[in-house]
Amino acid sequence: MHDASIASSLRGKAISDPVKTPCSSCKGQIERLEAYNSASPHSALGRRLALIAAPGTFALVGASSTAIDVTIFWVLVQLVQVPPLFANAISYSTGAINSFLLNKFVTFRARNTRRGSGEQLALFVVVRIACLVIASLVIALALPFMPSLAAKLVSIVVTFVVAYALSSRLVFR
Repeated sequence: MHDASIASSLRGKAISDPVKTPCSSCKGQIERLEAYNSASPHSALGRRLALIAAPGTFALVGASSTAIDVTIFWVLVQLVQVPPLFANAISYSTGAINSFLLNKFVTFRARNTRRGSGEQLALFVVVRIACLVIASLVIALALPFMPSLAAKLVSIVVTFVVAYALSSRLVFR
């Protein structure tokens, strides 16, 4: 049938539009999907919430990375007798791997980055090397005045600020 003959045969008949009037059993599912989509990281609201939560999430990711870093540092210095600066390089690098993965896939997942994963990883490595240098300098300067674990904790405070600023503005932007 041609469109004109279909239209003329349907004139005067009530036709329900399934798109405009979903069945009652579907309404609940549609409402749940709409609620989910409004909070998803791809919606405007989801992106705003993710940006607000990013510093807190970054801190939680940092806490897990710091726990890995400090634990490995302590084991290497106290139990294996590795020099503190060498132990710092190993422990910091291990925590940094954890940090990259969690920040990419959790903290900054809602950001529509212009960079691919390879470029993000390269920038992350540059940022973490800069932070490792800063942390090592802080430890080297603090070691004459305090135990190695205390010097490590001081270096963490300093590098947290630098790492967040560079990660949020450079790596995951």
